[in-house]
Amino acid sequence: MMRPVRTITLAFAVTVLGATTALADPPIGSRVSRGEQGLTKRYDPRQADSPRPAVNAYLRCAASLDRSKARDVLELPYRSREQIEATDDFMPKVKWGEARTQDCFSDFGTLQIGYDSSVMVGAFSEYFFEKDFGQDYVEMISGLSPEDWGNPVMRPRNASESLGMCMAQSQPQSIAALIESEPASQGETAAIQAIAPHLGPCITEGVEAKFDKSSLRALLSFGLYRTLHQATELERQD
Repeated sequence: MMRPVRTITLAFAVTVLGATTALADPPIGSRVSRGEQGLTKRYDPRQADSPRPAVNAYLRCAASLDRSKARDVLELPYRSREQIEATDDFMPKVKWGEARTQDCFSDFGTLQIGYDSSVMVGAFSEYFFEKDFGQDYVEMISGLSPEDWGNPVMRPRNASESLGMCMAQSQPQSIAALIESEPASQGETAAIQAIAPHLGPCITEGVEAKFDKSSLRALLSFGLYRTLHQATELERQD
């Protein structure tokens, strides 16, 4: 009898964001400006090979300006309908072609950007990972005992979270390096190539997993943030 195999497909050449989900319309005609981690001309999507660095910077900035609401998004199960709806509600609604000025938008004129809800979740996770945990993350994860990992507080709520948190347990520094890299950069490619060989043991047998750079970055960033956030909750119970 043949054992089920784990299949992983990584589309390393993908550099364009996927289409927005049906539940998450993109902010349309917004103007891009500077905030805590806002955009600069370095991130101007009109002058870059990929819009991903600009979108990442914008979403990190958005998280910095409404931290409570951004944290609420991260409390929900990854890629659940509730989380997708929460990402949709996070951004103000605008009509097609309508211009809107936001604190994370500024002097680039009118832009139209679109992103999948997971890209927002990933960028929020990156922002709070760097803000909340700094360099303490390695010690926090290595300090978790088998009993801690078995605690219901640390239990993944779906298969995606299981993969992300499994990788956070085994490869936290590699994921941190991915978070520190700029999207669509050679550094990001190198970080993903370093991570890829370790994905197999975290994939459920018989499951075929397909990722592009954006979706893998988002999943792993959320997995690392979620692991550290829940580890903090576990400490509070003691």
